[in-house]
Amino acid sequence: MSAVKLMLVGFVSVMLVACDHMNIAKLNERVIPGTDYKSQLANKYKEIVNYEANEMVDYYDAGHFATKAMNVLDRKDTPGPEKLDDWYIKEPFKHDLTRASRRLATALKMGVKDTLPEATAEAVVGFDCWVEQAEEGWQYEHIKTCRDRFEMAMDRIQEKVGLTITDEAEAERKIVIYYDHDSSDISPEDQAYLSAEVGRIPMHDKVSLTVVGHADRTGTERYNHNLSVERAIGVHRALSDYGIGDRSIGVSAEGETAPAIPTADGQSEPRNRRSEILIKMNF
Repeated sequence: MSAVKLMLVGFVSVMLVACDHMNIAKLNERVIPGTDYKSQLANKYKEIVNYEANEMVDYYDAGHFATKAMNVLDRKDTPGPEKLDDWYIKEPFKHDLTRASRRLATALKMGVKDTLPEATAEAVVGFDCWVEQAEEGWQYEHIKTCRDRFEMAMDRIQEKVGLTITDEAEAERKIVIYYDHDSSDISPEDQAYLSAEVGRIPMHDKVSLTVVGHADRTGTERYNHNLSVERAIGVHRALSDYGIGDRSIGVSAEGETAPAIPTADGQSEPRNRRSEILIKMNF
């Protein structure tokens, strides 16, 4: 690189840092009302900015997040979470952050910015805080605080949407109903449980439901297959009665071929007498 180009790069870098520092003051002059996602996000960045500037005397990172907060407020397209490739992060921090990044991206695809603005903003800022502290790499208590902030926000999101967001960037959940021996009747207790769980199933056009019936290994394979079909159909009927009738629900039966607990042939096992409702968000 020529000397002129080096000077230009240096000049631009200095100007960007100066702009970031100016945004600290500008951000603190702004009153940010509202409970929408952008307002929540900007206010949470503002907290990080003032902590970094006033408590840690880290004006570089304070300026970075001040600029990000101003972009949240002033730009139509809201900035997303930090990109790990933009930061110098060593293992093992990078491994955990990569998994967290996948989970956060999955949550954002689910539209939680609109339905859960505060929890989503908390997850994004917790993640960004974790990234910034991980790059510094030595204030382990601060790293843990930011990570815990992210994880607790994600727990709140998962609880509200009724799905587990996995490290493999999937969102899913399984509800299990158990049966008495040689029965496809849903007990009153499980009927109440199923009714309550239905209220937590996301009513989203990208959510698929599949009911899979199972049996233990008492009886013949053919009999157990038919029994597992009856169990799956019974759960399908219950879901429809509880208000899920306007969406497609897949039904399948495994008989005794997919036990939760492997057993010898002819052995009774209550945990294998079950139906599983598989709920999954499809992207």
